[in-house]
Amino acid sequence: MFLLTGGFLTFLFTRSNEDRKAAREQAATWREDLLDRGAHLLDAADTVRSLGLLSLNRTSSQFAQVVVTRGKAAAEELVLKSRRVALVMPSDWEEDLQAVVAWTTMVITPPFQNEGQLFALQKQLEAIRTLESRLRQLRRLAPLKRGDSDHSWLPDMAEKAMASLKEEVARESAVPGEGRPPKSASSGLEADPITPPEDVRKPAIG
Repeated sequence: MFLLTGGFLTFLFTRSNEDRKAAREQAATWREDLLDRGAHLLDAADTVRSLGLLSLNRTSSQFAQVVVTRGKAAAEELVLKSRRVALVMPSDWEEDLQAVVAWTTMVITPPFQNEGQLFALQKQLEAIRTLESRLRQLRRLAPLKRGDSDHSWLPDMAEKAMASLKEEVARESAVPGEGRPPKSASSGLEADPITPPEDVRKPAIG
């Protein structure tokens, strides 16, 4: 009787250990899957964000064309990745996921004005950081310490960059051959910048 009881207790203990091990492995697999899906969602959000930044140095009509040609595919990819996260995420992540999708979509939603774009970019960044913190918690990592980002300098920087580019293009267009050595009219070959042509060196025969 004693041996029978001991054997039964050993069986229960072994079964309990196996169940706990299986639960740990299942939880680890779930965490890795959620991390992978979350990382793909963040990549999709970054793609849309990059499109949103293009609005800062373009008129509304110009940026609308960018959205038509590239924004639709980027937005569809964002929705697809968010659904993949929603399938496996904890229920208390729902509000944070919705914030990422909503503010990321707003980045490429008209009207395209600097003030509105900057606000949407800031709110999207905050939503992304919240989701990043959620993902880091899966690895028992503390949230990254980051201060608030100020995007107010972006329009001015973009405007200066475009102005500089236009000036450079204008200079190159005004002087097509600038910086190139002169060519000989008779042979079409580049003339020696130091030695004068043969007909100049020989004295004229009268």
